[in-house]
This record gives sequence, C-alpha cells and structure tokens, in this order.
Amino acid sequence: MALGLCAAVLAVASCSQNGSYRLSWVFVDPATATEVSTATGCGRYHVDSIMAMGTDDVGDGQQLVALCTSGWVTADAPPGTWSFSVQMVNSQGALIASTMSDKMMIGPQAITSDGPQAQFSVSLFPPQ
Repeated sequence: MALGLCAAVLAVASCSQNGSYRLSWVFVDPATATEVSTATGCGRYHVDSIMAMGTDDVGDGQQLVALCTSGWVTADAPPGTWSFSVQMVNSQGALIASTMSDKMMIGPQAITSDGPQAQFSVSLFPPQ
C-alpha cells in the first residue's frame, strides 16, 4: 500500500497545472488585401520566424519564437486571461515592421488548465 501511495504522490507532483494554447498566423498581401498562406508568404516577404510576447491578467509574461513556415505553434502557459503581441522576424534576427501594427495584437482569451486548448490567430501585414 505504501508503494502505491508513493507512486500516486509522484504522479501528482509531476503533473503540470498549466494550460495549453495554439497560436496560428497567415499573411495578408499589402497590394491586394488577400490572404496568403505561410508556405508562400514566409519566403515572399522574407519572414524567417514569428516572435510572440504574451501577458496575462496578473502580470505573468511569456515569449516564444517559432519558424514562420509552420504557420502555427503550440505552447503551455499558466491559467489566466492572455493577450499576445506578434512580430515578424527576418533571417538576421531583425524585426520586420508591419503595415498595420495595430492588428498584431491578439486576445484577451482564457487559458485554463482543465479546458480545451485555447486558439489564438493573427493576420500578418508585411511591407510591400
């Protein structure tokens, strides 16, 4: 019985209380205002990666960088109401200015430890 109790305590101690989210992106062509897939847009607009900075309602923060071509990334975060700011990054690590920087914010949305994966999505507006 003691061995079973010990195994149960170890299992609980190793569990994360974080929730999970998926952040996805697409491009909007600045000349035509049409949506462009990441398979095409990353190369066309010289975007190597996407940097996202998140903050929640209690001041926790999180930063992540993902390769552009995937079009999405998943990560864990503490439960709370989260908002994200997204930036395009070139292959040299420099930020690429957006033609519509006010559209690069996402949220707020709840991330819970026991609910479904939260979904965040953003449209990227690269310069011409």
